[in-house]
Amino acid sequence: CRGGAGGRASGSPEHGNLPAVVSAVAPAYPVLAVTSNTSGKVEIEVEVNAAGEVASVRTVDGHLLLRQAAENTARRWRFAPDASALKARTVVLIFVFRIMQKDTGPDELTTVFMPPYQVEVRHRPFEPVVDSDPPTYTRPSRRKKTKQATGAAFKSRREQRSA
Repeated sequence: CRGGAGGRASGSPEHGNLPAVVSAVAPAYPVLAVTSNTSGKVEIEVEVNAAGEVASVRTVDGHLLLRQAAENTARRWRFAPDASALKARTVVLIFVFRIMQKDTGPDELTTVFMPPYQVEVRHRPFEPVVDSDPPTYTRPSRRKKTKQATGAAFKSRREQRSA
């Protein structure tokens, strides 16, 4: 079932016996993804043990630059325990990473949680950095090459030691 269903709690009949979220964490937007202007959705399949802890995570779909942040964050989620659960419960968490317009106000940049299992992280694009006073480039000096001794003037170390 998809998140954002009118704000219904995860314990509603629409969600069946899926575990309720006790603690949800939002990922940080990866710097490389912001720099490359990458947005997208990452779906993470999470196995939840009887204690409500995340036992394993697996990326189902999503951009490569966003996957690691989503997986690391998914491991930090906690769910309602279920002592009667005979096997691990599986849910799919959805992390949406969204680059906003550069003039977006701070109130529109807040992270949005959409029950039961979706989080949207928003970020402004990075502004290009223009250095008005670039450092001067100094060309490395070139040393004059010296000719190596050849012939009789050159002796190997072995020859020098034995003499």
